[in-house]
Parts: sequence; C-alpha cells; structure tokens
Amino acid sequence: MTWKSNLTLVAGAALLVIWYLTGGPPQLQWWWAVHKTAGGGWNISQAYNDETMKPRFWLPVCLFSGTLLLLAGVAVKIRHIFQTSKDTRHG
Repeated sequence: MTWKSNLTLVAGAALLVIWYLTGGPPQLQWWWAVHKTAGGGWNISQAYNDETMKPRFWLPVCLFSGTLLLLAGVAVKIRHIFQTSKDTRHG
C-alpha cells in the first residue's frame, strides 16, 4: 500500500510539473482574461487565433489529473498515519 501511495504522489507531482513547464500558468491567465472580457460583452472571436495561446489539450488534462493524484496520495498518507497511531494506542 505504501509504494502505491508513493507512486501516486510522484505521478501527481510529475503531472503538475509538466503542466507548469509547458506553459500552464500563462495559459490559465490568458483563459481567465478572455472569459472575463467575454462576460463584459466584448467580442472574443479573434482571441483564439493567437498562435501563442492556441488551446493545448494536455494542459487541462495534466492539471486535473495531477491535482487528483496528488490529493489522493496525500489522503492515503494521512489515513495511514491515523491508522498507525490508532493501532499503536490500542496495542
């Protein structure tokens, strides 16, 4: 069980690093700015023609799956710590 949770933590961290290094934060900021502008009634039809901010399918996939894997690994580790401390208290 421990090696699986460690592998989950490493995989989640690796996916988040990939997301960060391939342009995740600027892409997210651009997306928020475009959608905030669209909410104000501006025409955003040309926003997606920008070559530097072309939608990349792996960015949301890496962010979502990396976050889920990291949270799942942390949850398993916390559960394991509580279980171990409970077992040591009750003998």
